[in-house]
Amino acid sequence: MARKFQFDNPDDSYWNESSAGGSFFDDGGSASTAQATARAALNDLFDSSAAFRNNSKEGSRAEDVETVDWSGALVSGSIPSPLQSSRFDPHTKQSESLSATDLLSTAVSFSQRRNESKGNVSPQLARSQRAASVISEGSVESSGTGFSQLDHTRLKSEHKKLQIRYEQVRQERYHPPEIDETIRRLLRGESAILELYKTKHKKVQLLEAALDLRDGNVILAVVLFLKQTLADSLFRDLLLRMPRAANHYVAYLRDHFKFDDLSNILFSLGRNDEAAAVEFLVACRKQTSHAKVQSLKRAVQSGFSDPTLNQEAAIVADYVALLERQIPVDSSDDTASKQGREQKFKVYPKTTTLVDQPTLTTLYYCALYHFDLPQNSFASPLAVKEQHKLTEKQYSWLVVKALARQKRWADIERVLTTKSLLGNAKINPVIPWTHLLTILARHDASHDTMAKYLRAIPSWEERLVFALDYKCSDVIVDCYVALKDRQKLIEYMSTKLTAHTKEHYYAEGVLRNSMNKWKN
Repeated sequence: MARKFQFDNPDDSYWNESSAGGSFFDDGGSASTAQATARAALNDLFDSSAAFRNNSKEGSRAEDVETVDWSGALVSGSIPSPLQSSRFDPHTKQSESLSATDLLSTAVSFSQRRNESKGNVSPQLARSQRAASVISEGSVESSGTGFSQLDHTRLKSEHKKLQIRYEQVRQERYHPPEIDETIRRLLRGESAILELYKTKHKKVQLLEAALDLRDGNVILAVVLFLKQTLADSLFRDLLLRMPRAANHYVAYLRDHFKFDDLSNILFSLGRNDEAAAVEFLVACRKQTSHAKVQSLKRAVQSGFSDPTLNQEAAIVADYVALLERQIPVDSSDDTASKQGREQKFKVYPKTTTLVDQPTLTTLYYCALYHFDLPQNSFASPLAVKEQHKLTEKQYSWLVVKALARQKRWADIERVLTTKSLLGNAKINPVIPWTHLLTILARHDASHDTMAKYLRAIPSWEERLVFALDYKCSDVIVDCYVALKDRQKLIEYMSTKLTAHTKEHYYAEGVLRNSMNKWKN
């Protein structure tokens, strides 16, 4: 594993170890080896330079030292400092700097000369000498590309900046950043560690800052963090005080189908009507009918127990009663249909389940298959009417449709016949005549049946209109006689009736009757 290099305390063995292993691409004059050795020599150079400055201060004397030219010969004079080695031309505005190789060779030669005068050579200087020899022997390309542009001061500055940033990040592990900074990070989609905020006061401030920002994603992120870290009672109190945060949390639970948490939080917020609706929705999503019935019963006892929801509770209870009626009837009819015991299931096949059908559809089903059952039977149409408080018009409309499909005209007349206070029975349907006659005609009622119901219409004008529509000639003739319109009767007889037919003879007899009074 490679070890980390530090500018302040370089490890000489690091470079020796890293270059000793070799690779498939190493050769005697590789540029990578020269560059690595040059870097090690540069660090030794700065150490030697620092030692030289310290020794110069202790001696407190200025002396001329000998320098070495690039061929190795000693030259009398003084060694220019690294700052003096760079010359600046004010006309060209360019600096002519000694190359790193020249500077390093000069420093090494000087150190060698000085230590020889003292009779000792340090290991560090020996390494510098070896590095200088390697640099001088290296190719121009390796020195120019790998080392001449290396600025030690700039690299050290970057290193300091990275250290400062590292310290900041390390401190944030234990000390939370400012709340505004955290909110800005959440807004930009960056990572933010909310768990650093430990106290309730800080968490409340965090939520308030998110609400001030008015960004739904940020608000929701903070609310979910508070849900995980606060007690349920504190969390509910916080949502009660901040309705906008509560709305975001409720929407989140609804979108993610977390209905149990949703109903609980709605009850705790005092929104009982919404909580009851959620319980009803959850119950309706049950897969089996029996589980749905049990869930609806629990919803009536819990969510709909609020006195302000009495009307809604009655509707749900009625729905439960309807399911409890549909389930056994449907099961029994399925068995009878499969076994072929009932002829009516062969004539009118059962194509769908009765469970979960509306009340009016259930009434039609019972009238179609179980009209003759007594009222105390589950499948009786009268029982459905009484249990679910259907009106007389709803009952008559659907029962007539079911009986007309079976062409049970006598039963239809019995359903539509009422008795007066004097005991007189007459056909008096509660449904409009238009709808009743349409149903009868659609199911091919006979001429006599249609005439019977047309004669039950109390208004002569209305009766005449319907009689003309359904071509009941005897009823039409009676209407003209009642309206004393001789001209219309003659016109109708000549244009609509065929000679020598029963209807034509009936019209002629009416016209010859001297008892009839005419207005024209």
